Amino acid sequence: MSDRIKPRYFDEAIEHYSEAIREKPNFAEAYTGRGVAYQCKGEYEQAIEDHTQAIHLIPHYGAAYVNRGVTYIFQKRFANAITDFGAAIDLKPNYAEAYFYRGMANHLLFEFNRAFGDYSKAIEFQPRFADAYYARGLIYHDKGEYDRAIDDYDKALDLNPDSADARYIRGLTYFRKKEYLCSTRDFEQALNLKPNWANAHFYRGTAYHIMGEVDKALDDYGKVIGIQEDCATAYGNRARIYQDRGSYDRAIQDYNKALELDPGIADNYYNRGLAYCRTSDFDRAIRDFGKAIEFNPDWANAYYNRGKAYLDKQDFNQAIKDFDSAIAIDASSADAFNNRANALWDLKRTELAIQDYTKAIELNSGSSDSYFNRGMVYFEQGEYDNAIKDFARSIRINPKDAEAYKNLGASFGRLGDHYRAIEEYTKSIELNSGSSETYYFRGVANYLINEYDYAIGDYTTAIQIDPEYSEAFHDRGVAHYHKRDYAAALQDFSRAIDITVSDPTAYTNRGVIYYEKGDNDLAISDFNSAIELDVNFTDAYNYRGWIYFRRGDYDNAIQDYTKAIVLNPDHLTCLFNRALAFLHTHDWEAAKSDLVTLNKKGIAIAGLFRECYASIANFEEAIDAEIPANIASMLGEAKSPSEKPQKDHSHIVERQIAAIVPQFHKRPSTPRTDQKHCDSRLRDSASVSEYSSNLNLSFDTQSDVAHHMPSVAA
Repeated sequence: MSDRIKPRYFDEAIEHYSEAIREKPNFAEAYTGRGVAYQCKGEYEQAIEDHTQAIHLIPHYGAAYVNRGVTYIFQKRFANAITDFGAAIDLKPNYAEAYFYRGMANHLLFEFNRAFGDYSKAIEFQPRFADAYYARGLIYHDKGEYDRAIDDYDKALDLNPDSADARYIRGLTYFRKKEYLCSTRDFEQALNLKPNWANAHFYRGTAYHIMGEVDKALDDYGKVIGIQEDCATAYGNRARIYQDRGSYDRAIQDYNKALELDPGIADNYYNRGLAYCRTSDFDRAIRDFGKAIEFNPDWANAYYNRGKAYLDKQDFNQAIKDFDSAIAIDASSADAFNNRANALWDLKRTELAIQDYTKAIELNSGSSDSYFNRGMVYFEQGEYDNAIKDFARSIRINPKDAEAYKNLGASFGRLGDHYRAIEEYTKSIELNSGSSETYYFRGVANYLINEYDYAIGDYTTAIQIDPEYSEAFHDRGVAHYHKRDYAAALQDFSRAIDITVSDPTAYTNRGVIYYEKGDNDLAISDFNSAIELDVNFTDAYNYRGWIYFRRGDYDNAIQDYTKAIVLNPDHLTCLFNRALAFLHTHDWEAAKSDLVTLNKKGIAIAGLFRECYASIANFEEAIDAEIPANIASMLGEAKSPSEKPQKDHSHIVERQIAAIVPQFHKRPSTPRTDQKHCDSRLRDSASVSEYSSNLNLSFDTQSDVAHHMPSVAA
């Protein structure tokens, strides 16, 4: 009788063995055979009773000891099993299967050296023992001696090519060696033999994932979930693929399922937190990073990314606390210093921000971001020379950074070097022709050197890229104004107002155009709107005062000029115009006071007056009064009775329309791969580790090494 049988119909076998025992009560082999059948049914106590009876009948019956030992293994009574296998070996010192199973018992007791010795003995006595090669390969695998493990698996497969277990475990060993292509081939062959093997699908999927063949990986993870719905690691790894593809909602759905199945996987909280960040759900992200920190209080990246989430929420104090924690754990993290600096700068703690940016640069001088951000701080502090140095360093590290060129141009512009600014803006546009802001800034620079046609061209391109760019419409209107194209200017100012109804400058400048066209009522209406939007908008009072003046409404003109002067005591044009209005109302003392003030400030009053009126006599006719001699002398001439008066109500007024100068301000922290603008926000650094670790490699809580334990029969 073969020592190893696997009855297909155990109940039928038990009946036959029982009949044999009834006919021959001392038939030891029948007891052993029935014991194996009971064992295969899982009725271990009955099996042990039969094997024990066989030994009682034939004390030197080695196969009965081996079979009872195997049953003890199934009961996890490993010490009893080892005793029985030892007895079998004592009876038959070259008993290969007894060595093999004793090796298995020792293996399960983690007595690897003893197990290794027993497997080797089994091979010595039975060189074609495929299971022994397989089992010894497991020992090599557990010891990390992967090449020797593979040698043993090769021999096992040479002897038994249809062993799915050996194919699988050799594939897993290749996986551990990072020879992923070889591992997928073995998993493929294992799955050909056992198509619904969830473990093989999982590890093949993970190998494909690491190799970048994510479609195949998705297919395998899906099959794992179809076979074993409660596999949390498969959901977690599939979520990673969705996350990498930007399918954050699907990733979150899989992370949710993974955590529902196994709430103890910290990586899934961490990675779900990253996915929530990508969907701007910062509150949930913060909760998930917090949960990850509960599992591992020394997880620097979890503190770091929670700090980033707080930064995106503009909760700068909390962000700083988390960056502090990240730095306390890992003081070499340049990204943590960079982002803490961002938070400090948002709190206007400038010196500390610069210190942190500088530290980030010391830790990683090859990262352009910290130079870029420190340059931003210097720019906003008005330290344009230092800003230029930092933006230039950022460009040396990353010559393709269009935003750094744009900011470099802005810095030169603030120093008045508009030609160099235009040069840097042009480089930025060459790298990124889709930035409406860069065209706008270059338009401003061209405007400031009176190149109005070039300025209009740049503003027009900015508008083509961003049809809602109100500043570009407004400043193009300014350039049109200087070219005396009032119709085009009026159209642009109106469009700017349509886009941004709260801009007092656009209303004021459109009011000036209406005045130039002779539409004084519309002009006053626009100046009124500007003042409603900003009661401290000096130019609106000045221009409205001028129209009142031209209408002869000197009281209202004086009121508006006075308001403008209160807002800006150095507004000398308003002061001169108010003096003229006082003269029209015969308020000689008030007029004299304003003229004296102008004189003290070094203003050539006589020259200004002559630009408005041909002579004192001409002006006196206009105001129907004689100017006091002391005022007349201040206006630059003595009174002459022979002068012929000329009617001239012209008036000096600042009608220069100032373009909006680009406003530079910080923006909330965003991942480094997103576009950034100098005029908007600081850059943050990307996560130190975008994911918490490599993929989840354990299929379940059990060992991923499959221990093959065949039964034995007499």
